[in-house]
Amino acid sequence: MKLKISLIFIGLAALFIFFVFKGGYLNIGSDKPSAQSKEAKLSSESVLNTIYSADLRDYTGNKFKVDNTALSSQQDVIVHLWASWCGPCVNEVPELIEFSEKHPDVKFVIVSLDEYQDDIAKFMKSFPEFNNSRYIRVWDGDNTFAKFLNADRLPMSVILKKNNNEPVVVKSVVDWKTLKL
Repeated sequence: MKLKISLIFIGLAALFIFFVFKGGYLNIGSDKPSAQSKEAKLSSESVLNTIYSADLRDYTGNKFKVDNTALSSQQDVIVHLWASWCGPCVNEVPELIEFSEKHPDVKFVIVSLDEYQDDIAKFMKSFPEFNNSRYIRVWDGDNTFAKFLNADRLPMSVILKKNNNEPVVVKSVVDWKTLKL
C-alpha cells in the first residue's frame, strides 16, 4: 500500500514538473518566447504619447494633463515608479534626488503606485525636494500606467534617451551615482 501511494506521488510530481517547465507555464530553460515578448514592444514614443494622452492625477489627487512642451524626445526623460511601502524605493530616493540636481536638463516623471493619497503626503514630508519643477508627479493609484509599462516589481525606471526610440527599462534599484545618460 505504501509503495502504491509513493508511486502515485512520484508520478504526480513528475507530471507537475513536466507541465511547469515544458508546458509553457515558466520559461526557464525554454526557447519559447515569453508572453511579454509577444506584446507590442515598448518605445520612447509610446511612453511619451501615453503620458500626453492619459488623464493623470497629481499627488494630491487632482486631474491634470502633461503638455507636449513639458517633455520632449529631444531631452532625456526618466519615468520612475515607486511606492512609499517599498523599502528599496524609499532607500534610493536620496541618490535619485542627487542625480536630478546634477542633471538639471533631465526631466523626471515620478509615478507613485500608493493606494492612498495620505501615504504619498507622508512620504513627501520626508522628501520635499520632489516638489521641484523638474519632477512631474503622477499618482497611479489604479495602476493603469504601471500596467502599460508592464511594471511587475518596484522600484522601476524607464529611461528615455533623447533621439533614441528604444527605452532602457530597469526593474530594480538604479545606481544613480554611476548612471550615465
